[in-house]
Amino acid sequence: ARRTRPNLIEPAGPRPWGRFEPADVLFAILSIVAAVTLLWLGRGMTFFADEWALIESRSLGDIQSWFVPHNEHWFTLPVLLYRGLVETLGIGSYVPYHAVLVALHVVVAILVYRLTSRSAGRRFALVGGAIVLFLGGGFENLYWAFQIGFVGSTLLGLLAGRPQEPVKRTSLHHVHEALGGGPSDA
Repeated sequence: ARRTRPNLIEPAGPRPWGRFEPADVLFAILSIVAAVTLLWLGRGMTFFADEWALIESRSLGDIQSWFVPHNEHWFTLPVLLYRGLVETLGIGSYVPYHAVLVALHVVVAILVYRLTSRSAGRRFALVGGAIVLFLGGGFENLYWAFQIGFVGSTLLGLLAGRPQEPVKRTSLHHVHEALGGGPSDA
């Protein structure tokens, strides 16, 4: 008789949380913890460097300024977002700017989790998604709100690359099963 290891992430039997998978619930909790942690750790941040170029030299009223490159990069969407925040909330607090960055970052991590769970199973997705949640692309991409351009581009790239057809079984599914995951639930 083949011995199977207990599945610690996805227990058998009825689930008290209904139709949600335990790994999905755990990832949702991790997402909330990550967002709160990033906002709390970034509470002392303020505007610096390139952010002042968006604050001082761009305007929602001047459509031409939306399309002026920033360091030779197209930056229209971040310009509109930054100027919208500047003109509605002002620059008295950095928190709203950082909150937008954190929200984009969490959505990127959710997409990584979903894409990975489709191709490698929820266990691998949980690990990969947690790494993205708490480490992301590094300090600047987690705390410098100007990086909404980079994080937003990553988000749009993940959305564009989302597979629409069912994922075929790959060797990664076999690795998942060999590590005790049973038949892949991706």
